[in-house]
Amino acid sequence: MTPAGRQFMERLFALPRFAHHPDCRCFDAHVLRIGHLVLCLGCTCMAAGALAATAILAWLFLSRGIPGGWYGTLACAVTGVCLYVPTLLQPFCQYKPYKIIARFLLGAATVVLVAGGLVLPPLDATGCAARAVFVIAFRFVARATLRQRSRCTPDPCVRCGTSVYPFCQDNRPRLVSLVGELRQCAGPEDAAFVAFASALAGDETSGVSVEVTTLRVLMGKQSEPCHWGEA
Repeated sequence: MTPAGRQFMERLFALPRFAHHPDCRCFDAHVLRIGHLVLCLGCTCMAAGALAATAILAWLFLSRGIPGGWYGTLACAVTGVCLYVPTLLQPFCQYKPYKIIARFLLGAATVVLVAGGLVLPPLDATGCAARAVFVIAFRFVARATLRQRSRCTPDPCVRCGTSVYPFCQDNRPRLVSLVGELRQCAGPEDAAFVAFASALAGDETSGVSVEVTTLRVLMGKQSEPCHWGEA
């Protein structure tokens, strides 16, 4: 493949730098848009929650608002678990405002639980044992949560029904733009690839027929091929 073709394919499959989700309608519940900037909703909200919890805990520590010893550990554990609970419901609720709140609380819960499990226990044998138990339990819960999220979160591309990014209908304008840029930088040796890319973008005058098939199984059936640029 020529440099122009390689650059086209890399840009075609590239995701927004700060989102790692496709910037299309089906993934609206997974991203935050600030002007032209596309951000991952989960990462952004978790980071905001973690920063907020860190600031609040630092203020409480400095003002002695958190009891020392095991009382403080118990208070952080209970608070952290309460902040974590909405995350268990989030895979079943793709309502964007709820996802923002749940992810924010998860970030806060992580900081609060780490403070209660690693920072506050006394520096003795019992405290060290409690820290070890916390690390094991935290890792187990984190893996179980990720497994539940993977199994129960609906695939946005299934609801779309028009192939999969970057060959979905919402990405067509971007694809057409990339083909236009390819034509400007392509040389004579790129003629065949430009015709292929044009057909991929839906140009019926390219003289090329392109069939895009999603290689995965949906609901026990192979997904339907998406026909674009039929000659």
